[in-house]
Amino acid sequence: SCGVCAAWMVMMSTRFFALSLADIEGALGIGPDEGSWLTAGYLAFEPVGVGLGCWLAVIFSLRRIMLPAITLFATSSAIAAMTHDLTVMILARSGMGLAAGIIIPLAIITELRTFPPTWRALAIGLYASAATMAPQAAASLDVWLVEHWGTPAIFWIAIPLGMIAFVCGYLGLWRERIRWLLFARAELRVVTLVSMGAISL
Repeated sequence: SCGVCAAWMVMMSTRFFALSLADIEGALGIGPDEGSWLTAGYLAFEPVGVGLGCWLAVIFSLRRIMLPAITLFATSSAIAAMTHDLTVMILARSGMGLAAGIIIPLAIITELRTFPPTWRALAIGLYASAATMAPQAAASLDVWLVEHWGTPAIFWIAIPLGMIAFVCGYLGLWRERIRWLLFARAELRVVTLVSMGAISL
């Protein structure tokens, strides 16, 4: 389903990056100090995505937030695969972090809403596979991908999973009305300050 595929995309990409960071730094011609910005960009925007994504999903619906988040992650991953510029790579990684923060909590909600109550244990199990099986699968594939296709391959791998997740979400996620009243009552200043605080951490 959409949530499982999206969670697998995020977790596999995260594991691929962690295992291949030294290779990525070599491909960009940078050292560990500059390379740390690639991790920092991701980690800075991930908590922003968690809070912002859940809040926006309540107002605009799961479908209207989940599908753009999947698109953002896949697009940012494609940009990271094609660029040789450190600044662009940092921006791409930041986009991936923001999207990942949105996807991970919404993925479990998607699964719980997709399956009936009697099958929700299966839904949780499928979601949990992204945290257990996806990193192991990435570890098994990482060396082969880098040796045969180079470091861009670890970013391109997100595209097919993202496409499957998007199609499943487009066909299966519910079309719900926008709750404008909740948006009107929202403390936008608080949301902005919390987001800025999360980035500064």
